[in-house]
Amino acid sequence: MQIQRTNIRKIRLSVIIPLYNCGAVILRCLESIDHINDMEIFVIDDGSTDDSASVVESYAINHPWVKLIHKKNGGVSSARNMGIENALGEYIMFVDADDYLIPGGLAQMVSLAHQENADVIKYLVVKRSNTAPITNHRLTKDSFSYHVINGNGNALAGTVVSDYHVVDGLFKRELLIANNIRFHEDLYLHEDDVFMAELYAVCKHVIATNLPLYHYVVCSTYSHTHNTTPERTRKIIDSELLAVQYRHAATAILNNPIIDSLERIKAMRFVYSCSRNMLAAGYPFRQYREMLNKFKPYGCYPLQYRWLNVCLSVTPKLIFKTFLCNHPRLAYLLYRKKT
Repeated sequence: MQIQRTNIRKIRLSVIIPLYNCGAVILRCLESIDHINDMEIFVIDDGSTDDSASVVESYAINHPWVKLIHKKNGGVSSARNMGIENALGEYIMFVDADDYLIPGGLAQMVSLAHQENADVIKYLVVKRSNTAPITNHRLTKDSFSYHVINGNGNALAGTVVSDYHVVDGLFKRELLIANNIRFHEDLYLHEDDVFMAELYAVCKHVIATNLPLYHYVVCSTYSHTHNTTPERTRKIIDSELLAVQYRHAATAILNNPIIDSLERIKAMRFVYSCSRNMLAAGYPFRQYREMLNKFKPYGCYPLQYRWLNVCLSVTPKLIFKTFLCNHPRLAYLLYRKKT
């Protein structure tokens, strides 16, 4: 679905908010987004069954830059993709309905993005519990520093900027459109990881800031990743391998040995997660071993111990579990779910 527009004006920023049964928190999210000149906010109602849509409709009456789009339930990727198709902003920003922004920072990021003509500009994500009080302070002018990364694909050549979620950045819309970059709707999880890899592969000018603009609500009961079921576990396990395959395809075209090596190390986090999920779900050993072996062609299995320096904190427990992941029969005997 695309919104029909009449008087089309130049839009500086399009904010895209996927919405699914977040009626209790969507108002907090919307009210946290500072209004700046020439902006639009698209709330994509992904088939909510609660009062989410009516809350947004009521809010939009006095906030005409907020637009509500209804669609059949299809997941966060399809909702974000619909937002991209409707957006006209020079830059696009993604916000989850159960999270919120700290006031005073959005205008600074938009201004810096335009000033530097950045392809991507990143800010910090602060994790908060669902019961923590909302921070009242404003982010003051010039209350941050930033680092510039130039060169095709160079954002993938280090760990200066995150490449595993999308709620921490502004993205130049024309770059997404020109390169047909969208969220893969066949991924149940890790859609952000793949999106960022495909985007960074074509970026030439990325800015990383230390502005703590975005507050991510941890363990929100409204999150689509909250409940675990056998079907969800299977989709997660399938997504681990698919994410590696998509990222490999996106970065291989750069033909950069440094990026290739770092990508193999980063991909090991998917192997580790796949191993952990399969053991917890009680999969048969044969399936467990066969799944791990599917990661071998991408150079990310067996695990190298230096992957811990890139993806996780180095602790004796994780070193031990890394060893077990490389010895599947022993891991299976010690950690599989007893059925």
